[in-house]
Amino acid sequence: MTVQIQLRRGTAAQWTSANPTLAQGELGLETDTGQFKVGTGSTAWTSLAYGGIQGVTGATGATGTNGTIGVNGQTGATGATGATGLTGATGATGLTGLTGATGATGLTGATGATGLTGATGLTGATGATGTNGSNASEFIGSLMLGGM
Repeated sequence: MTVQIQLRRGTAAQWTSANPTLAQGELGLETDTGQFKVGTGSTAWTSLAYGGIQGVTGATGATGTNGTIGVNGQTGATGATGATGLTGATGATGLTGLTGATGATGLTGATGATGLTGATGLTGATGATGTNGSNASEFIGSLMLGGM
């Protein structure tokens, strides 16, 4: 009688997508890489370490060529307005404008207070001598006597 042992198997992508938890001691084989993992009964596939003997990690290979640039996405929403900046320097003074028309004459103000009396002026020249008239005392005497 021949006994056949068959391991649980799938590609690396299938194992990662399903991410099953293998029973303790259960083997899982990646058919495309040839690597395997041994289950613990409580750890999911992506958290298990690969089994077997592994050599030293080789040197990093050369960087491949860049792929084509994809299509630009939609423009995002406009952000909030920033704070107001500092005030700039004052500009040069402009030219003087034209003189405007003369306005209407205003109301006459109240009369001011009378000023101080000025100094007495110089004495004028003596006038000419008048003609001789009758004696005033004779005139007064005649009035007393009832004349005239």
